[in-house]
Amino acid sequence: MEVRRPKLWACSVLRDALRVVFAAPMMYYKTIAGDWNQDGVRNHDVYDAGNVMNVLKPTT
Repeated sequence: MEVRRPKLWACSVLRDALRVVFAAPMMYYKTIAGDWNQDGVRNHDVYDAGNVMNVLKPTT
């Protein structure tokens, strides 16, 4: 099964070629199996996070 992780890619033209100058994950999600309950159902710990990019006006 392929896992897709959204990423932010920033590119720039350097030496006449388009190159990645920054790459970062934008989202994280993980489920970790925990202990078994007496009724046979398993607990799970769920972790998730997200990033935000703010673009500001250039200043001089």
